[in-house]
Amino acid sequence: FSIVDVMDKLCTLQIAPLLQGVRGDPPADMQAFAELVVKLGKFAPTHSASIRPIDINPVLIRAQGLGVIAVDALVEFA
Repeated sequence: FSIVDVMDKLCTLQIAPLLQGVRGDPPADMQAFAELVVKLGKFAPTHSASIRPIDINPVLIRAQGLGVIAVDALVEFA
Protein backbone atom coordinates (compact mmCIF):
# COMPACT_ATOMS: atom_id res chain seq x y z
CA PHE A 1 0.00 0.00 0.00
CA SER A 2 1.08 3.58 -0.61
CA ILE A 3 1.04 6.89 1.22
CA VAL A 4 -1.94 7.90 -0.91
CA ASP A 5 -3.79 4.71 0.13
CA VAL A 6 -3.17 5.46 3.81
CA MET A 7 -4.18 9.11 3.44
CA ASP A 8 -7.40 8.07 1.69
CA LYS A 9 -8.25 5.67 4.54
CA LEU A 10 -7.46 8.29 7.19
CA CYS A 11 -9.97 10.62 5.54
CA THR A 12 -12.72 8.03 6.13
CA LEU A 13 -12.24 7.99 9.91
CA GLN A 14 -14.88 9.62 12.07
CA ILE A 15 -12.15 11.72 13.66
CA ALA A 16 -10.86 12.96 10.28
CA PRO A 17 -12.34 16.46 10.79
CA LEU A 18 -10.39 16.79 14.04
CA LEU A 19 -7.18 15.95 12.22
CA GLN A 20 -7.75 18.93 9.95
CA GLY A 21 -7.49 21.28 12.94
CA VAL A 22 -10.20 22.55 15.24
CA ARG A 23 -10.64 25.51 17.58
CA GLY A 24 -7.53 27.20 16.26
CA ASP A 25 -5.30 24.12 16.40
CA PRO A 26 -3.21 23.48 13.29
CA PRO A 27 -3.88 20.44 11.09
CA ALA A 28 -2.15 17.21 12.10
CA ASP A 29 0.85 16.00 10.10
CA MET A 30 -1.05 13.21 8.38
CA GLN A 31 1.62 12.91 5.68
CA ALA A 32 4.20 11.97 8.33
CA PHE A 33 1.81 9.46 9.90
CA ALA A 34 1.08 7.90 6.51
CA GLU A 35 4.81 7.63 5.84
CA LEU A 36 5.27 5.85 9.18
CA VAL A 37 2.51 3.37 8.35
CA VAL A 38 3.96 2.63 4.90
CA LYS A 39 7.51 2.21 6.25
CA LEU A 40 6.30 -0.13 8.98
CA GLY A 41 4.23 -2.00 6.39
CA LYS A 42 7.38 -2.60 4.33
CA PHE A 43 9.62 -3.36 7.32
CA ALA A 44 7.41 -5.99 8.98
CA PRO A 45 7.16 -8.58 6.19
CA THR A 46 10.83 -8.17 5.32
CA HIS A 47 11.77 -9.10 8.90
CA SER A 48 8.94 -11.54 9.65
CA ALA A 49 11.35 -14.41 10.35
CA SER A 50 13.03 -12.53 13.19
CA ILE A 51 10.27 -10.27 14.53
CA ARG A 52 6.93 -11.25 15.98
CA PRO A 53 4.52 -8.57 17.23
CA ILE A 54 5.27 -4.88 16.85
CA ASP A 55 3.23 -2.61 19.12
CA ILE A 56 3.54 1.16 18.77
CA ASN A 57 1.18 2.98 21.09
CA PRO A 58 0.61 5.83 21.24
CA VAL A 59 1.82 7.66 18.20
CA LEU A 60 1.57 11.41 18.62
CA ILE A 61 0.76 13.16 15.38
CA ARG A 62 2.15 16.64 15.71
CA ALA A 63 1.19 19.77 13.79
CA GLN A 64 1.63 19.71 10.04
CA GLY A 65 5.32 19.75 9.15
CA LEU A 66 6.47 18.62 12.62
CA GLY A 67 6.17 14.87 12.13
CA VAL A 68 5.14 12.10 14.48
CA ILE A 69 6.50 10.67 17.72
CA ALA A 70 6.22 7.03 18.72
CA VAL A 71 5.90 7.45 22.49
CA ASP A 72 6.20 3.77 23.30
CA ALA A 73 7.06 0.76 21.20
CA LEU A 74 7.51 -2.94 21.80
CA VAL A 75 9.18 -5.25 19.29
CA GLU A 76 9.38 -8.94 20.11
CA PHE A 77 12.17 -10.89 18.46
CA ALA A 78 11.77 -14.52 17.49
